[in-house]
Amino acid sequence: MVNTEDVSRTFQFARENFSPSDEPGVPVFDGGVRDDFPSWISVEPSRVHLPPLGEAEIMITLAIPIDAPRGDFYGVVFAAPDPAPSASARAALLLFLTVLGETRDDLQLVSFTLNDSFTSSLSNTGTIRAQNAGNAYVKPQGEIVLNPLFGRRVAVLSNPKSLRLLAGESREWDVDWRGEGTRGFFTGLADEWHAFALGPVEVEAILSIGEDERGSDQARGVFWVFPWRTAFLFAVILFLCISGLRLLRSRK
Repeated sequence: MVNTEDVSRTFQFARENFSPSDEPGVPVFDGGVRDDFPSWISVEPSRVHLPPLGEAEIMITLAIPIDAPRGDFYGVVFAAPDPAPSASARAALLLFLTVLGETRDDLQLVSFTLNDSFTSSLSNTGTIRAQNAGNAYVKPQGEIVLNPLFGRRVAVLSNPKSLRLLAGESREWDVDWRGEGTRGFFTGLADEWHAFALGPVEVEAILSIGEDERGSDQARGVFWVFPWRTAFLFAVILFLCISGLRLLRSRK
């Protein structure tokens, strides 16, 4: 570790559990010890004095008991100035440990919400909320399948950023399958032609674990599509054709 300040500092180390939160990538430090994992962690030295801009090597060792239960464990090693001006002044090193053994997979697709109930093409966005009720972290896979009444079937990835869920974690993320051309009439018209659909579109969101699709779960939704730019263009063309025919007849 490095003392980045221009004054001497004494740092002490502490070990705790942490838990995942609903907000992606944000751990919850509750200051408690809920299982034996912190006791498996040793930090040497437990206290260090550093001169201005000084450096020191810290050894962190994990000693896993033979009878340790199968599953994922989350711990943190805090380095805090002594005395600490505030809890926010601590630096944290997150530790993730998986004890191999029997795996219990339990991935649940808690909800799937379509953000727009009416669009002009298959372009839309959705929000997925999933929960990992198993005992090991997972990286959900799967698809969001669009089945329009009139139009072609389309499938997009349901976890395009390959987000992971820690054991016991609930997580929410957005899936965007909007077209690029939605900023003006003609670009929107191109999007309607590229992802053409008309009427109700049944949407099925699928999440699973691994290539064998174990622990699969699904949720469904419906939104409506009316390609108004395409309809307007056809109406203009039809009006011009009818007007042209009337003009030709009037000249005879």
